[in-house]
Amino acid sequence: MFAALTVFVLSRVGEHRKMERLITTDTLMLGTSLMRFAVPDPQAQSLPPSVVGPHALRLGFSRGSEERLLHFATIGAKAGVPRIILEVNPIVARFADQPSSCGVAGRAAEKWRTTRQSTRRLVMGRSVFGDAATGVDTYPTGALVQANIARLYPLQVLGPCYLEAWQDLVSRHPDTQFIFVVMPRRDVAYEAIGKKAMAAFDAASRSFAEATGAALFVVDPAHKWQTQFFAGQAHLSPAGAEKFQTDLIHWIERRQ
Repeated sequence: MFAALTVFVLSRVGEHRKMERLITTDTLMLGTSLMRFAVPDPQAQSLPPSVVGPHALRLGFSRGSEERLLHFATIGAKAGVPRIILEVNPIVARFADQPSSCGVAGRAAEKWRTTRQSTRRLVMGRSVFGDAATGVDTYPTGALVQANIARLYPLQVLGPCYLEAWQDLVSRHPDTQFIFVVMPRRDVAYEAIGKKAMAAFDAASRSFAEATGAALFVVDPAHKWQTQFFAGQAHLSPAGAEKFQTDLIHWIERRQ
């Protein structure tokens, strides 16, 4: 009983710490490791403050799920973050080695994982955001790229598990600008996915954004980003990160 109470108290403290950090955030960028490589600096200081504000935060979760993005987007919106930029990839699709089930059980499992991780980090005196708020440490090698492609594909294009929750989130927070982003992939990844599945992914991304009423930024609509912009099958190289950030800023400026 005491142990359960301790975990509960620490989890509440963890949620409060997240809220405290996000209250002062102007732009919150959420995604998987793809977002972490696209914006290597968690403070996003490489992006102009005139566009993202002086206090931006990038959280890139390795193997990030739709449930995790929804969890942190909800906290961000409740904290009053003016702009939340989200990677749409894990919302509308899953890799071959990821479970395809979703629903109440999925959100409950994510809640438990988040609580357990936040509790452990608090006990160890670490950031409640964990590795999601760190920079890029290593870039994948050629052999790892091929191994990842064999493990991750074919892509499961299933659409969002929690469409109603996303719609509710966007509608309840009209003062927060939600932008969903379709991240680019390397040519070998597009080949592994196939034209039919890629067309389904693009359609699912557009449909999801339209259903929520949020904006959608497709980084590479023609699927023609050159190999030099990638360090892995989808992780961006330093040159790719620079291009991504430039394109994103230009896209936001055109819509302001």
